[in-house]
Amino acid sequence: MKERTKKVKKLKSAAKEISQAEDRALKLSAQYFGTEMLKLFDVGGKIKEVFATELNYVEFKRLFQDFNYLMEDDSCCHFEFESDCISREDLRQLRRKKAKKCRRYCICLH
Repeated sequence: MKERTKKVKKLKSAAKEISQAEDRALKLSAQYFGTEMLKLFDVGGKIKEVFATELNYVEFKRLFQDFNYLMEDDSCCHFEFESDCISREDLRQLRRKKAKKCRRYCICLH
């Protein structure tokens, strides 16, 4: 039984590493292909610069986000990707992240 538990932990660890690598690859791609993503999702405007995708706030929790762009009109465009089904908790968490970003940077989010 101990050997099976070790194997399961090892598999979970490997899956987490793959997921993190996938996330990094998607973020890097978005930095290079942001303009094309805006066209794909029919979002108007032009990207001024790429925003940070990691937010730290007073409680010292880290909020990771997929793609953030500062637009020419100084608003922020944010895309979040889910590889599984979207739950109500996912939507609540997304709203909390957006609210924190609005307060932190005093910006309007698309």
